[in-house]
Amino acid sequence: MNVLVSSAGRFVMTGDGVLWAPPSLEHKFWHRYLEVFDQVRLVARTDLRSEPPEGWKKASGEGVQPVPLPYFVGPQAFIRVLPRLTRLT
Repeated sequence: MNVLVSSAGRFVMTGDGVLWAPPSLEHKFWHRYLEVFDQVRLVARTDLRSEPPEGWKKASGEGVQPVPLPYFVGPQAFIRVLPRLTRLT
């Protein structure tokens, strides 16, 4: 059985499809879900970059699959990405 988890945290995805997060949301954070579920699908705002920010850790990996949403910060940026978000549903 799989679980879909949404996060208010902001993540970065590199060109190789790896999801990166601040250390508090790294891959081992999601292990608690993997004790019960086979796979975690992580839905989160994701900024596409060539390199992760310094000090960030991998969030995706064995058992954790990213489901990237358009990246935005603040209400005005949310309004700009809203059409893309509604197409995802």
